[in-house]
Amino acid sequence: MESFKPRVLITGVTGHFGSHTCLAFLKSGNFQVVGTVRDKTKTAKLDPLKKEFGDLFDQLELVEADLTNS
Repeated sequence: MESFKPRVLITGVTGHFGSHTCLAFLKSGNFQVVGTVRDKTKTAKLDPLKKEFGDLFDQLELVEADLTNS
């Protein structure tokens, strides 16, 4: 049986602080990590994360943050 992992949301995972914070949570293996991006189709923003995170990238759930919707 899989143990419960708390879910964390990290905003701006393609940014400097967001990406480092996200990677630290993923490396710990103790959390379900959700990261916000503006557009999940922008490979220019996501490819560097895939390279830096390696296999851990597959454990990251990405969601689009609509900054115009309040």
